[in-house]
Amino acid sequence: MFIMLVDDDGLTNMITTYALQSASKALKIVAFTSGADALDTLTALAADQQRLPDLILLDINMPIMDGWQFLDKFEPLRLPIKLCMLTSSISQLDRNRAGQYSCVAGFITKPLLAEVARSLVSPA
Repeated sequence: MFIMLVDDDGLTNMITTYALQSASKALKIVAFTSGADALDTLTALAADQQRLPDLILLDINMPIMDGWQFLDKFEPLRLPIKLCMLTSSISQLDRNRAGQYSCVAGFITKPLLAEVARSLVSPA
């Protein structure tokens, strides 16, 4: 399974990577601290018909391009990627807003807990 983490906090990416790898060793995890860089990489992978991530875990609050701006550009691409918000937000407004995007499959509050990590990487 190929997972893309998009969160400007390097420590959060490290903790999330650890939780995911504890759930399954058979993962390729790539972390981005910039939503714009992650989006550029996705666009390039799709254009070159390279392997796309199976899952993206996306933070909301990031500088330059926040999670909402990422979603506004990602959704029209209609890439076959499961995307879940992974955020420190506990706001029902954010949860509702995320639900308005057809590409968002879940809303997870940080930190990523072991049982949630297992559910994300286990075969459907």
